[in-house]
Amino acid sequence: MTEETALEREIGSLLFHNLNVDVSSIDEDLIESGLLDSLKIVELLMELEHRFAFRIPFEDLDIESFRSVASIARLAGSLCATTALIEGTTAVSENQAIRFPAAD
Repeated sequence: MTEETALEREIGSLLFHNLNVDVSSIDEDLIESGLLDSLKIVELLMELEHRFAFRIPFEDLDIESFRSVASIARLAGSLCATTALIEGTTAVSENQAIRFPAAD
């Protein structure tokens, strides 16, 4: 399983267990389908920040990043990598995977 796939599974689990959002596929449009509304997006932001120990900068809040599990996973992966580099917690190279925190 790739890191991206693991992160997508983690996001899907977070949506299901913490926000009661049952997603049928990682590419399903969560906003268009009505699964995520403005309140759920705020809850999701809080859950992501808590689960992955990063902060989402205001300038990174693009609605397109929350349309699907896949797009949320890309955003989370990018922010985890940036946080790790800034904090110096992970040395990232072409041959080294970034480790994501385990699910609660």
